[in-house]
Amino acid sequence: MSVVDSGNLCGHLIALKQGCLELPDDELFNARVIAGLQDTLDAVAAESSQLAASMQRTDAITISNFAVKFRHVPVYWPEHFPYPLPGGAN
Repeated sequence: MSVVDSGNLCGHLIALKQGCLELPDDELFNARVIAGLQDTLDAVAAESSQLAASMQRTDAITISNFAVKFRHVPVYWPEHFPYPLPGGAN
C-alpha cells in the first residue's frame, strides 16, 4: 500500500467515524425523508403506468399494406450506391 493510498484510507475512515458518531443523534426516517420516498414512489408509479400503456399499443402491418405504402419508393440496386455496402454487395 502506498503512502497516497494510506492517506486516502485514513481520510475515508475519519469521515466514516464522524458519520457513525452523528448517526445516533439523527432520526433515521424523519418527515422529510418519508416525503421524499413518497415522491419517488409516486414518480415510479406514474412512469410505470405510462410504460404499461405504451407496451399495450401495437401497430401491425401486413405484407400487402407494406407493399401499398412503399410502392412509390424507388428500388436502388447495389451498383447505384455511392459507397461500398458491407459484405461487398456492390
